[in-house]
Amino acid sequence: MNFIFLHRLILLVGLIVLLTMVECGPGKRQEIKAERGIEYMDYCKSCLFFTPKVGLMGGKRGDCACLWKTIDGGRNWRQKWLPGYMISDLTERDGVVYATVYQWRRDMSSSTYSVYTSCDQGESWEWKCNMKTEESLVDVLVVDNKRMFMVLDSGLLETRNGGRNWQTLWGGGWQMLRDNGQKTSMDDNYLYYSVYRVSPDNVPIHYIVRRSLESDKEESLRLPAGDRVEAICGNIAILREKPFMTYRIEEDMSLTFLGLLKQSAFSVEYISRCGEQLFVNMQTSSLGFKNFYSPDGGRHWKYVNKSESSVPISILSDSKHVWTFVIENHNSLLSYRYKRIWADK
Repeated sequence: MNFIFLHRLILLVGLIVLLTMVECGPGKRQEIKAERGIEYMDYCKSCLFFTPKVGLMGGKRGDCACLWKTIDGGRNWRQKWLPGYMISDLTERDGVVYATVYQWRRDMSSSTYSVYTSCDQGESWEWKCNMKTEESLVDVLVVDNKRMFMVLDSGLLETRNGGRNWQTLWGGGWQMLRDNGQKTSMDDNYLYYSVYRVSPDNVPIHYIVRRSLESDKEESLRLPAGDRVEAICGNIAILREKPFMTYRIEEDMSLTFLGLLKQSAFSVEYISRCGEQLFVNMQTSSLGFKNFYSPDGGRHWKYVNKSESSVPISILSDSKHVWTFVIENHNSLLSYRYKRIWADK
């Protein structure tokens, strides 16, 4: 009797294991949480993944700029320090990682941003340049080892000699939106940014500006009254009308409607792109954040999961799989946990 019961139990366990394997096989979405988080991280500003296993997070711990690296898909992290107060931005271009570090001054008289580079995915770093300003940094975009853009609150700076000299490309009348979301972006041919200027009757007028990286020619598109850009990622723009809509910026600077992202929401917090794959983090209510994924450049969107807060994100893809990476905070910004949502195309 006991033998028959044990035999049936073994068959039942085997069946459960088999069904689990089928459920998590190709074509199914699987969510994997890290076993351990990062304790006592005051602020996470950026994340950057090179492979599904290897990635970086940048932010601060105490009054020091801190960087964390994982080589096992987020289950373990190694801490590194860079001189400064906080890592404001992480970006990668042609195999080189660029970390922009905010150097805080106690007298608040000015700010200095230092750029460090790494050719080994964050194992070692070299100082590249400094840029002194009285404004806050919005974004950093890298064309190559010599040419970079720094987007500030009210102006766009460019260097063509590796940061030794910076020149202002525009300012005085144009303003960057000081809110959440990615308002600047770059692809192989153009620099895109969203700006506004205030009309004589004190009404903000929003524009999408595209600058050719080859000729420096600028073209602008004035948006209809009431519309504004929530995020730009290459030639894909998310506009906040009444719903949140996705558009493609065409060569003639017209907009082609692609799809509806969300009927109502507060804001787009982060956006990441890999080819036609798009991943966004949105604030959908006063206390709620959600992540959405598009496999076709913004035509169709799928709800992925909730987030506890506004979180840095990153996305990778190959011919078979899509990996999206979400850095979530817990315990009042004291612990960040890594989450990976994996799905077949």
